Amino acid sequence: MCNTDEILKNSVIAIFAGRGNLPVQIIAECKAKNYPYIIIAFKGQTPKEILKNEKHQWVRFGSVAKLFKILHAHKVTHILMAGAMTRPSFLEIRPDMKALSLGVKTLLLKGDDGLLQACIKILEEQEGFKVISPSDVVDLTTKNKLYTTVAPTLENWKDINIGFKVANTMGSLDIGQGCIIQQEIVLSVEALEGTKNMIERTKTLKLMKKGMGGVLVKILKPQQDTRVDMPTIGENTINQAHKAGCQGIALQAHKTLLIDEQSIIKTANKHKMFLIGTTTEDIQNHLKEI
Repeated sequence: MCNTDEILKNSVIAIFAGRGNLPVQIIAECKAKNYPYIIIAFKGQTPKEILKNEKHQWVRFGSVAKLFKILHAHKVTHILMAGAMTRPSFLEIRPDMKALSLGVKTLLLKGDDGLLQACIKILEEQEGFKVISPSDVVDLTTKNKLYTTVAPTLENWKDINIGFKVANTMGSLDIGQGCIIQQEIVLSVEALEGTKNMIERTKTLKLMKKGMGGVLVKILKPQQDTRVDMPTIGENTINQAHKAGCQGIALQAHKTLLIDEQSIIKTANKHKMFLIGTTTEDIQNHLKEI
C-alpha cells in the first residue's frame, strides 16, 4: 500500500489559498517534497503576493463551472484548503448556473462547518476529488505539552476548563472555535468575526485591565471535519492576545494548528505568556490539584 508521501508525489494538489501564513507554508512544503500543485486564487480573498512566480488560476466564489473546468483541465486529484477567507453574501457571490444547480443559496444558510462539509461532499462525491488536510503535507498540529517557559497557574487552569466547555458548546452550534476567559468569567466568544476581531473586542472590557490576565482558548468544533478550517494561531495571534492583556493561550492538543512554531514560542516567551496544548482529561487532572 502506498503511503501519503508517495501518493501526493504522483498526484496534483489544488491549493485553495486564503489569507495568512498557512498557504505560504503549504506551498513551500509542496516544493520541498516535490508534490505537483496549482494554486486556486479567489478574487477578493487570496493575497497577490503569494502568487508571484507560482502556477495559479483566478476564480470568484460563484464561478463554480469555471472552477471545476480548471481543476479537471489541470488533472487535479487532491484539494487542500488553506488560509482564512471572508464569507461572502449571496449577492457578492453572483452564482453561475452550476452554482445555482448545486443549491448555493441554501448552502449559504448553513454555518461555516455545515457549509464546508457540503462543499467537501460536492467535491468528492460529485466531482471525484479527494479533499486532504494541511497535516497531510506538513505536521503543524499542536502537541499535548507546554511550549513556553511560563506555565499556567492553578487559576489559569480554572479559566481553561471553563473555556473548553464554552468553546465546545459554541462549536456544537457551529458558531465559533474560541473564547477568552478571565477569572472564570466569559469575556468574549468567537463568532463570524474571527479570532483577531474577537481579541480586539475584548481589549475594551474593563475586567481585562484588572487582576490576573485572561486566557484565550481555541478548540475544534465537536462535529468538524479535521481536513478544513482547523483552529489556527500564528505569531500575530500571540501579539494580539498580549496587547489585549491575555496571560496565556490554551489550545486543544492534536486538533489545532501552530503556524511557524518557533516564532510563536519565541514571541510568547518574550511576552511572558504561556502557550499550552492540552486535553479535557489533562484539564481535569490539574483541577484535582486545586
